[in-house]
Amino acid sequence: MSNNTVSTKPALHFLDINATEVKKYPTAIQDIIINRSFDGMIIRGVFPRDTMEQVARCLEEGNDGGMKSILNKNEEFGTKVAQIYGHAIVGQSPDLKDYFASSAIFRQACRTMFQGSPDFEEQVESIFHSLSGLPVEIPTGPEGQTYTPATIRLLLEGREIAVHVGNDFLLMPAANHLKTLLDLSDQLSYFIPLTVPEAGGELVVYSLEWNPQEASKYAQMQEYMDDVEFKIKSNQSQSVAYAPGPGDMLLFNGGRYYHRVSEVIGNSPRRTIGGFLAFSKQRDKIYYWS
Repeated sequence: MSNNTVSTKPALHFLDINATEVKKYPTAIQDIIINRSFDGMIIRGVFPRDTMEQVARCLEEGNDGGMKSILNKNEEFGTKVAQIYGHAIVGQSPDLKDYFASSAIFRQACRTMFQGSPDFEEQVESIFHSLSGLPVEIPTGPEGQTYTPATIRLLLEGREIAVHVGNDFLLMPAANHLKTLLDLSDQLSYFIPLTVPEAGGELVVYSLEWNPQEASKYAQMQEYMDDVEFKIKSNQSQSVAYAPGPGDMLLFNGGRYYHRVSEVIGNSPRRTIGGFLAFSKQRDKIYYWS
């Protein structure tokens, strides 16, 4: 099998702005997904740092509105992976029963933890609206359930998130309903740190792009991913690394570009809240979920 499994492009271009400037970029989401004039953004100060400290304390002290009841430690995958509050849709069963049940708990717990501060959903939707000029919604399930707007990922010392890409989610059975709602050309990833580690924990984005045509030539997806890993380790890809601070939002084309989170170093954990977003089929609204 040829090693020509993914295409490459020059080093990626991210904007770095303040949350007070988002209205100056009313087509930023279109520019990332459709025009590809840049690849992502760091938006500083989306949430106040004291809000992030408040939410982190809620998680640490158990005053979290029930969030601890949906903590997935992922112990079956070993000690190197992220622990997750809430059910990310990736890998869920096609009926999404457990996912939707977890989503209801997550949304209520999130309201509790952000109480007295900017509401999480309202603030995120305001940012996405300013960057697109479009209505912003959480998708609704086939029986009126709501998708989750985000999950919280916890990386303790020694843990990391391996190389992955977002658009391969569209091949999974759990995506069947979302595919009836979304424009499938791309999805973006977003996250906001609650706490940051002493060292490590950077988001590393590679210029290697998801290539479903090439992936389909492999008998096993793991073979394709092994080829991607080989290209990265042999420096056949350029990369950028970012470590936004608490309350900053990082928004980027995680659907198209392979990326990972480097290993956390030190006793301070990396906690982030975030998910994904994409256009509706008619490109007349933005949907976001995790």
